[in-house]
Amino acid sequence: METENKTENKKVKRHKQIAAIIGIVLLAGLYLVTLILALCRFEGASSLFMGALACTVVVPILIWIYIWLYGLLTRKKTIATLFPDTPDDEEVLEARIAKMQAEESADSPDKNKSKN
Repeated sequence: METENKTENKKVKRHKQIAAIIGIVLLAGLYLVTLILALCRFEGASSLFMGALACTVVVPILIWIYIWLYGLLTRKKTIATLFPDTPDDEEVLEARIAKMQAEESADSPDKNKSKN
């Protein structure tokens, strides 16, 4: 059972690494194309440059939105989490339950004393 979890974690980590490498190559390629098109002087180069420049802004934003949505749908904290310091819903619920149980256990001896 434990070895299955380890292999699954390795697969997930591997997929994340591959996605990160693809993102890096894509962004580096966009920056390179933008630089080359900025230096070129042929018909239509200006429109290609503007398109490449727009992609260098839009692609990172789309990547961030994808990571944010992934974290939102899986209820996991990611690098795109809007408020990373806030506790998860489960943590808040567990804290409330623990507080209620502590209050109940604190109230129980007082009730027993008043009954005697």
